[in-house]
Amino acid sequence: MIEKHNDEPSEDGVPENVVLTPRQTEVLGYLSRGLPNKEIAKLMNLSTATVKIHVSGLLLRLRASSRLDAVVRAHKLGLI
Repeated sequence: MIEKHNDEPSEDGVPENVVLTPRQTEVLGYLSRGLPNKEIAKLMNLSTATVKIHVSGLLLRLRASSRLDAVVRAHKLGLI
């Protein structure tokens, strides 16, 4: 797990410190490749509903408004 706890946003609205679970980190990698939930589910041997839960968690933790926004914010934080 990436251990960062202060999630106060910086000037651009990106939280400075984020804690991601290993699964969220894996999902984030697939999001960065532009894969849809169904394909991510196949690759991770999970249900599509479970992948959606991980994506929702990523959006909340990164304070992102979309999958693309989550990838951009994660890149700014050095998570991917």
